[in-house]
Amino acid sequence: MDSEQVHHRALVDALRGWGIEAPDDLQRELIGLAMADTFARVRGRFARLPDYDEFVAAKSRAYLARAKDLKMRPGAAAAFDWLSRRRTPQALVSNSARALLDANLRAVGLFEADLITVSRDDVDRGKPDPEPYLRAAERLRIPPGECLVIEDSPPGVASGLAAGMTVLAWPEPDRCDLAFPPGATLAPPDALISRVRDLFAG
Repeated sequence: MDSEQVHHRALVDALRGWGIEAPDDLQRELIGLAMADTFARVRGRFARLPDYDEFVAAKSRAYLARAKDLKMRPGAAAAFDWLSRRRTPQALVSNSARALLDANLRAVGLFEADLITVSRDDVDRGKPDPEPYLRAAERLRIPPGECLVIEDSPPGVASGLAAGMTVLAWPEPDRCDLAFPPGATLAPPDALISRVRDLFAG
């Protein structure tokens, strides 16, 4: 899901409520970060930010108001359907809170799907720590070394690699210059399904 744009717009909305205009480079700095890490980075730039709880509440309200606009990334639906036809167990691992993750799933029609999900609320440590992906593997009942991770952010890639999984780094079309941790296989924005098929064929 292309949730990064929605997260950024929600942050812009929240910051404007405190009279702060988000600089152009802020979005790139926050890609893939959990709420606590986002708050720390933003607080480092804007001293007049409110406390953490108020920040979370404002950004979450803004996000939920925009979540209906969320779309599946081109290629993601094809990969999901292909894996589903193969009866390959799948999980969605997110650095978002449970309420936001569920809103995402509803927006793209996957809330009722037989899909294991791990939110930031389900773990003690979010990405880039390996815990979220290890929790997903545990719930899938699949050894971590047999899992394939598809990630669009450096923290997510780092999390999957630290969990001992095979990782496809799949950047957004406008973020192909992101520096992903070494060890991941790059999947160009328009080539996800072919990379997935190649890995399963190999």
